Amino acid sequence: MKKSEPIIENLGNTDILKEFVFPLAIGFLIPGGGHLFIKDKKRGMLIFILLFITFFSAVLMNGKIYTPSLNDGTSWDKMVSILASAAEIGNGLYYFGSIIFVDVAGDLPSIYYEVGSVYGITAGLLNFLVLFSLFDLIRRKKGMLPESLDTSDNKEIEAAK
Repeated sequence: MKKSEPIIENLGNTDILKEFVFPLAIGFLIPGGGHLFIKDKKRGMLIFILLFITFFSAVLMNGKIYTPSLNDGTSWDKMVSILASAAEIGNGLYYFGSIIFVDVAGDLPSIYYEVGSVYGITAGLLNFLVLFSLFDLIRRKKGMLPESLDTSDNKEIEAAK
């Protein structure tokens, strides 16, 4: 794909699937997996370990694992439930596995309940940020950024040649 071709116009292209969709899907399901897929091993393992620890700290602290529910009390409770579950879905397979194997309601009398709930939400939101970073990293590696946005050292290296 040439630098000037927009990504949207080439969605039927199999290179786009291999270069963008697969790494982003793997990175969504397994935090850090997309970086491992594009052979950025250090960053991928660091992301995997940190988000794994963050999410499972939430589970160990008996925090609530939010699920989308429209039956929870007031309209405020419904909105919080939907937004928090949207954030936690960012944990990918960690989230779906915890829904199946863990008591998702959390343990309210636990002194760490609120902190654990926030840790779960934070881990999901961090994975969404990691996915944006992964997308940008792939574009940078493929030379698809406009010159005005390319802040990498590649311009300096090419200028030195």
